[in-house]
Amino acid sequence: MLRVLITTALLLSSIAIFFLLSLPHYEALQIKMVELEGEQKKFEARDEYVQGIMNVHAEIDRHDDEVKKIKNALPDDHHIPSLFLAIKKMEREAGIGIEHFGSFTTRESRAIQGLRETEFSINGNGSYFNLRRFIYHLENGSGRSDEETSIESLSRVIEIEELVVSYLEGREETGSPLAFILNVKTYSY
Repeated sequence: MLRVLITTALLLSSIAIFFLLSLPHYEALQIKMVELEGEQKKFEARDEYVQGIMNVHAEIDRHDDEVKKIKNALPDDHHIPSLFLAIKKMEREAGIGIEHFGSFTTRESRAIQGLRETEFSINGNGSYFNLRRFIYHLENGSGRSDEETSIESLSRVIEIEELVVSYLEGREETGSPLAFILNVKTYSY
């Protein structure tokens, strides 16, 4: 009986010593588990953030044509030579004659920060219908009014600020009875 009591006492004291020695480690383990839970929540939040970015990227990819049109409409710089060549192409297609381009002036937009406005004038002549076709091409960015606007054509934001038209007497036979001055504004960033 004494042996059973001693064995029981030793067993209980061993268990008590085990708990007393492992208690600090258990508390440290609990702290580490709470920290791990916090890190896991941060990881899940980052994962949700990355998933959201991937969803936005996929949505943008679905609208790739529209994004290309926007990038072309507001180029990184004002590309005056490419703008000049596109307008000259439109001149030929519309059947008008451009006699002179006024000076190109570029300045920061007053309305939108980071946006630049380029203003210039176009002096020329042509018939009413050819002038109308040229203005249509200029504002809509297409090479022809009967074809769909393509990304390769002039797809910039262009505003006609002012149009001055005068009649040229004695030029009816040439098909260019009108002289015009267009004041134009385009944008870049």
